[in-house]
Amino acid sequence: MNLALDRLLRQVARDPSLLDRLDADTAGGGIEEGDIAALLARDLPVLFARGAHPLLIMQFAGALHIEPMAAFRREG
Repeated sequence: MNLALDRLLRQVARDPSLLDRLDADTAGGGIEEGDIAALLARDLPVLFARGAHPLLIMQFAGALHIEPMAAFRREG
């Protein structure tokens, strides 16, 4: 469980334009550089591996028009 990442995923799902100005300063406390890198790369499997909640990953994917099953298929 990664509550800071979950909080940021929820914010980006509501306002995808946040990704355009996302960095360690704008992300807020508790966010690691790896979390930010995974968000910017739109890397769903890495977000999951870093402890993001699956439903928030799906909301994030929907907001950014990412096909989640295809993203996870590429992983394996």
